[in-house]
Amino acid sequence: MENNRRITPPTYLKGTAVSVPEHVLDQELDGEIVLLDLKSGVYYGLNEVGSRMWTHLSTLGDLDEIMDKLLEEFDIDRATILNHLHDICHQLKSLELITLEGEFHAQIIEAVSS
Repeated sequence: MENNRRITPPTYLKGTAVSVPEHVLDQELDGEIVLLDLKSGVYYGLNEVGSRMWTHLSTLGDLDEIMDKLLEEFDIDRATILNHLHDICHQLKSLELITLEGEFHAQIIEAVSS
């Protein structure tokens, strides 16, 4: 049974590093990102917002910087973007499409373990 408990995302992102493992490839197609996990052979498609988040996750590598970029790009409040960023990081981490190090990572591990 899936655990649908909502995790309150952290408000502090400084010091949390994001990296993309070598076994994950990405390609932009018609404004959206498609990911290929070479270990499993599975493709994943990201919508427009997920694609923007992926672009920043894969290039900036720091969640605090990513948050600032997303706030510049979208007319959404910080809490909403933080929730979306938490959700995509949780999903990508659980699929082993990104690695995280830092305080944000610790909260995602707690969410996955619960």
